[in-house]
Amino acid sequence: MKINFLKPIAIITLFAGALSSCANDDNYGTPESICVESGLTANKTVQQINTAATATVVQYTADDVIEAYVTSSDERGSFFKTVSFQTLPTDGSAPLGFSVSIDDTSLFGKQYYPGKKVFIKMKDLYFTKKNDGLLIGALYQGAVGRIAQSEYAKFVVPSCTEVSEDELVRELTVTQAKNNANINTLIEIKDVQFKDDVVGKTYYDAASDLGGATNRILVDKFGKEVIFRTSSFANFSGNVIPANSGTVRGIMTKFGSDFQFVGRFETDIKLTQPRLTQQEPEEPGQPSPTAAFAFPGGNFENFTTFTTGVTSFGLKPYATQSAGTGRDASAALRIFTPAATANDYVFTTYAYSGLPANYSKIQFYVKGTSSKSLSINVYKNDGTYYTFNLGDVSASKIISVSTSNQYTGTINTNGNWALITLDLTGITDLNRTNFGGNFFALKVGSAQPYDLYLDNFTIE
Repeated sequence: MKINFLKPIAIITLFAGALSSCANDDNYGTPESICVESGLTANKTVQQINTAATATVVQYTADDVIEAYVTSSDERGSFFKTVSFQTLPTDGSAPLGFSVSIDDTSLFGKQYYPGKKVFIKMKDLYFTKKNDGLLIGALYQGAVGRIAQSEYAKFVVPSCTEVSEDELVRELTVTQAKNNANINTLIEIKDVQFKDDVVGKTYYDAASDLGGATNRILVDKFGKEVIFRTSSFANFSGNVIPANSGTVRGIMTKFGSDFQFVGRFETDIKLTQPRLTQQEPEEPGQPSPTAAFAFPGGNFENFTTFTTGVTSFGLKPYATQSAGTGRDASAALRIFTPAATANDYVFTTYAYSGLPANYSKIQFYVKGTSSKSLSINVYKNDGTYYTFNLGDVSASKIISVSTSNQYTGTINTNGNWALITLDLTGITDLNRTNFGGNFFALKVGSAQPYDLYLDNFTIE
């Protein structure tokens, strides 16, 4: 009997071809899976963990859980064995970021992709502040290292909740982006281009390798710069840097004192506009003549008016009215101390009826020197507050919201007045109506000398 094998072979070949077509599909969409909720609920906030973190590595012993959303991705090789997370920006509040070290690759395909909500079980993990960012992981040679491949799924648990990147990302200028509060968060830096000397070169260049990556410089029209870092493993590392301007999306990181912006995919680099023309450096705008004082007596001319608006915490004795030393030979508040004994609240003021319903910034002038910097709280309706840290001050600057009070940096204005602008963009919940509640507080760091003059605290 003659047996015909041709038909079965044809069927097998067709099936194999279908499998091959699937395997070679270049569409890397979000991984599909059947999701089952873990039943976990966060009982601590990221802010609480961040506040507790210091440069010292500490083991977390309580049975606590936090939640956050993935911002990074290792899908295209830009990130390696680490995941960046941030909280969800709500009610105008800025998000808070952190990273978790995991000894595994292709985490994107294991439900750790941008927009995915994840629970982190903190018990027995270690945490610290490294390069000013919150880092969570396992203990490795006295430092926070990667959680083992066989262990991390017990600690870092994806939920079934996802959000669009549009709910996570914030659009910032170069100046606003270079802030510790933005570390590990998803941001989009607007109105930038790559510097002239790297246009036409590749994102990664082995001749310019620094730790497996190349640093290129993004610049805005005012000459403000930020490092754009590309890993040699990024799938766009060999592509040519365009000349155009536009926006670049990615994750802000920091190494030492250098802010390093990392794009996750080439599609994060949206340079489609004509090249920018360089302009004179931008300075913060002068306060409007009609701007309200941030607190009564905000120009310190009538010191009784000022002190009457100060809360029961009072005014530190080393903060005094200084006649003739303010702007235009007016009065100023002088802070003069060889060393505060603590991170002092120099003064805290109540909310009052003169605060505007709509606002975008608080401004004040500072002149003098200090070996630590200043930190400011601006209070919300619920009694909590936004923190602004001045950092290094040598000239006028714009300050964005931070995550906690820090006094790092020094102030030396070389005898000139520097205009400090606290950026309130997107903030809508400041305390304007509870006149028995706090509105503004100014703090100094401990154990270091201050000799500063402050004047004209306004809000508009």
